[in-house]
Amino acid sequence: MKINIVQNIQTISFKAGKTVFLTDYDGTFKPKILKYPPKTYEEIANPYYAQFCSFQKQGDDIFDIYITTGRHQNAQKQSCIKILDDFKLLEKSNRPFIKGIIENNGGNFFDIRKQDGNDILVINSKYNKQREEFHLKKNKKNLGQKIKKDLDSMIEVKKAKKNNDLVIVAGDGNNDKSFLNIFTYIKLPKGMKIPQDIENAKKMLKNNDVKKQIDDLPLKILTVEGDITNDKYYKYLVETFPNKYKHVKQETKSNKNSLFNSIKECIENYKNENKYFKKSLNKKIFKKKLIKVGLIILPITVLMGTILSLYFYFIKNQKSLKQSPKVLV
Repeated sequence: MKINIVQNIQTISFKAGKTVFLTDYDGTFKPKILKYPPKTYEEIANPYYAQFCSFQKQGDDIFDIYITTGRHQNAQKQSCIKILDDFKLLEKSNRPFIKGIIENNGGNFFDIRKQDGNDILVINSKYNKQREEFHLKKNKKNLGQKIKKDLDSMIEVKKAKKNNDLVIVAGDGNNDKSFLNIFTYIKLPKGMKIPQDIENAKKMLKNNDVKKQIDDLPLKILTVEGDITNDKYYKYLVETFPNKYKHVKQETKSNKNSLFNSIKECIENYKNENKYFKKSLNKKIFKKKLIKVGLIILPITVLMGTILSLYFYFIKNQKSLKQSPKVLV
């Protein structure tokens, strides 16, 4: 019996109009300015992350964030739990909701749970087993590239194709190469491997089916200023696929957020490419606005109703007093 592993993976659910953001942490989601902040960490980080948080609040199920890092959970210094410690320093209203953290360049997947009021990482054994099955299946095909961070992004792109969603991946380092290579996400022509250089990429692009597959991908790739942007092959990919790739500058000023601006631009562009994505996203945002308006109107309506009830009660009593017969003494 043939089992579709991708269809069976339920941990990261999709509905039309959702954007899933899979991002490296150090140097990407946590830009270098936050490693050596010119002010306190909180002064720079609060307004920076508030933009991601604010966008998530615009609608239910519209923007999921997953951090895929080279950090190990059990490391003494740069462990995954220290990522959660960074977010604890933020005001609660500015903390983006992180749905999961993936350690060691595509290693174990951790859910984020609450325990005694604090966020903790809990390994998701069921989902990791499914991911391992997918990993083995891909490895058997000998794609010419070690499956690392691209494991989860490949799974999400397959889902997004079926659900009219969008996947955005972002990274800045050499350990991000696998999920920043657009050829990772297509069905390769028989006998060919994922290109790792310009020459082989050009050969593959002579195939019109490859071009069409790339055009149809529900995927945007953000190469953040760092080692990756100095790589000639990735420079070539950015130049060759301007509709799929965006270059993101490292911030040097505390009031800038090129990463978030690039994400918003990618979403707006994809709305023009996929009408179902656009319709569903706009519907979710509009629904949220209606709920917010309702929350404002409801107490006002209740107050007005109370005032009117008191008014009519007063009028009724006044009429009753006037109609009552006078008592002669």
